[in-house]
Amino acid sequence: MNSGVQWGVRAISAAVLGILGVGTLAVPGATAAAEQPTTLCTDLWNQREGIVANVEVVGDLIVDGSCYMLRSSVTGDVVVPDGLGVVLSEVVVDGDVRVSGRAALELSIVGGAVELDGAGTASLRVEGGTVRDVGGLAREVTFAWGARLTGTYDVTASEMHRLQGSTFVGPVTARGGRLLTHGSTFADVTAVGSRDAIVCRTTVTGDLTVTALADYARIGLEGRERCGVTIGGSLVLRDNPHSVDLGEVAIARDLVCVRNSGPRVVSGTPAFTEGSRVTVGRVTYGDCWYEWVWI
Repeated sequence: MNSGVQWGVRAISAAVLGILGVGTLAVPGATAAAEQPTTLCTDLWNQREGIVANVEVVGDLIVDGSCYMLRSSVTGDVVVPDGLGVVLSEVVVDGDVRVSGRAALELSIVGGAVELDGAGTASLRVEGGTVRDVGGLAREVTFAWGARLTGTYDVTASEMHRLQGSTFVGPVTARGGRLLTHGSTFADVTAVGSRDAIVCRTTVTGDLTVTALADYARIGLEGRERCGVTIGGSLVLRDNPHSVDLGEVAIARDLVCVRNSGPRVVSGTPAFTEGSRVTVGRVTYGDCWYEWVWI
């Protein structure tokens, strides 16, 4: 890279740092975390290999261009501005990952929180590895390939919550967008204002709550194909102006249906879902219409 380009990159990076409020300038009232040293990803980039590999970043890592990091560590935060993206593969981040652009975490560990700040721009993909908390505004979030969340998930998405083949130890609140779960295990799940919700081949050890749907929901059912869902607590369906269709659902405690007003309300009848089977461990009350089996 010639010197003119280098200075151009550094000028842009300095502007990014200024916008993000991180860097070496003293800011009255700034926390100790904000005063950590910062490193630009372009400063670490191996042009020949096309990656950043086997490095330890002391302090914060600022993504200021193409950034692919492999088998490395960051003692502070990782910051991903709008319009930029990062792939962290087998990376340990002690601090937070702050995302306005795009972030992919592959077999990585995040000790802090993943903070999403961009309803139309931020996207997060977690494949394998472990993260603690995920929250904020995003375009879409994907968990897959055995990823594990140990804290709280509370995200408002404009497009998609794709939570597949993963484990969620803490409570999950998916707001807006579409909710799609396949082959995952959850503690508690709440879907609020989902454009639609598909819950399939999923285990919820606590409660599953669906409320304020912006389109239909199908639980234990995808298309006309049954896909078993097990709920260790209760299934709570309330204030949904669109239909909720139940396929193969085993509920250990209660089925609660309150103020649902879709065309089929809450339905699991074989007339619509051939072979539908809903089992309830304790009681059912409200506007539920389905064929059930006591267990």
